[in-house]
Amino acid sequence: MNKLWVLVLLLSCDVQVVFSQWHIMNTTPNLFAVDFVNDSSGLVVHDMIDGSYILKTVDYGASWDTVASYTPSFFFEDVVFASDSVAYACGGPHLFLKSIDAGETWFDPSVGQDPYFTDLFFINDTLGYGAHGDGGTRLGVTTDGGVSWQLNEDYGGRDLQFYSDCEGGAVIGTGFFNTNNCAETWNYDTIETINRTWNTLWILNADTLFIGALGGFGTYFGFNYGSIGRSYDGGQTFSILDFPYAKSIDDLFFVDSQIGYAGCGSHYDGYQYSILKTIDGGTSWGYQEIDLNPLFNDFTGISEIDCPSPGNCYAVGAGIYRTTNGGGAIHEAWVEVGTTEMSQNPKTIDIYPNPSSEFINISLMNTNHELSLLQIIDAQGRIVVSQKIPFGSRQFHLNIEMLNSGIYMLVVSGHGQSIVEKFVKE
Repeated sequence: MNKLWVLVLLLSCDVQVVFSQWHIMNTTPNLFAVDFVNDSSGLVVHDMIDGSYILKTVDYGASWDTVASYTPSFFFEDVVFASDSVAYACGGPHLFLKSIDAGETWFDPSVGQDPYFTDLFFINDTLGYGAHGDGGTRLGVTTDGGVSWQLNEDYGGRDLQFYSDCEGGAVIGTGFFNTNNCAETWNYDTIETINRTWNTLWILNADTLFIGALGGFGTYFGFNYGSIGRSYDGGQTFSILDFPYAKSIDDLFFVDSQIGYAGCGSHYDGYQYSILKTIDGGTSWGYQEIDLNPLFNDFTGISEIDCPSPGNCYAVGAGIYRTTNGGGAIHEAWVEVGTTEMSQNPKTIDIYPNPSSEFINISLMNTNHELSLLQIIDAQGRIVVSQKIPFGSRQFHLNIEMLNSGIYMLVVSGHGQSIVEKFVKE
């Protein structure tokens, strides 16, 4: 065939954009933390019925070797590199280990003290911080490489983040602890957002920080949604963006001030939304697909993400995943832009009566956006109602007699904004 005709045929074809660029490298489940010292060498921790393990790779995740193991009575929760050769791991009960040969061998450096941490952050080989925020409270600092710790049992947190040697913090529940003097003292700030439990933190600098949450009604009711909050004033106020199809945001990782990732703890049936990405500093986020674990033919969540270099990233959860192109394109159909709530802003949606057995009235307030789509999501994450909103409408009436009794999420969206509110059908 003439080369010119080949060129014409290629130009006339639609170009398919492949969105799934997070490929599974290892099907091992129940992974909780990952940290790479460079593009090829990294560590992960995982817990199984038969024990808890630290795994290491030196070939970009193609193969993994067990470098430490413990009985099922122990469990690992975090692992971090402090330098090219020094690494630390922690978990419970009172499990704290150190390696001085890049993770090949491990030992307990703090015999006799053995602090119980769930999160670690090391500035260098000797200066590091530890936190416990799940079922207990503890914050600590070491200046001798983990041999001894100055502990504060009155405060706690999860997902430690430090943006300088002595300035950082950790989120917990409805707020976060922060220090600016190398943990000599800690301050607690409440995050004034309703019905969210904050899980993860990323601090870019003294002014800009991000938090990820489990939102909705909590596990007791069986329905949750993920939320990401962004602050430009050091945590005084937050703009909040909700993701109804992701049950929680369990990890945040920023490559720089503009490019960041969020790991979704789990998703609802029919929505394989596991990783979110932003390329505009958190103003908008788009879902990215990743491979399913063939052992389960399902995806149960991302626990942690690490990018040793731009574009080259690893994620762990229901397997070990890698991308070499930043996860590929963000699916335009899945992009969420803007905010649903400012911590100091008035309410934007009102539902009444609530509870109700026959109908609800919906009133949209304090928004300049044109909202065009209304959806109702049940406690299993299924969309049970989806309809267009008449142009210019701010108040309308909705019959809910056909719904079963229970708790529902009302999601109103359009032009880059999504507003989420709950109601009860009696």
